Amino acid sequence: MDSVRWHHLGEDRTMGVRILIVDDHEIFRRGLRSLLESRADWAVCGDATDGQEAVDKAKQLQPDVIVLDPKSEFMRYFSESKEEKTQSIQLDNTRL
Repeated sequence: MDSVRWHHLGEDRTMGVRILIVDDHEIFRRGLRSLLESRADWAVCGDATDGQEAVDKAKQLQPDVIVLDPKSEFMRYFSESKEEKTQSIQLDNTRL
């Protein structure tokens, strides 16, 4: 995969896949972050604990991949209404 330039909070570095972690358990998020970042070409660009925070961070960070618990509030947030879902977040090239 081609590396991309990432600008976030004053950082400017080249990296591969940018990942957002969504889970309400801090210990899980920390462990998963450690595991994912053990790969040189993967970087966790952020994490979130609930649906609204996940949407806000996804809009801000534009991750390549969002890793989440399928039973999380994040999924319920998006299952409420397809129309609202489409209007509430625009993520280019992000995989859930």
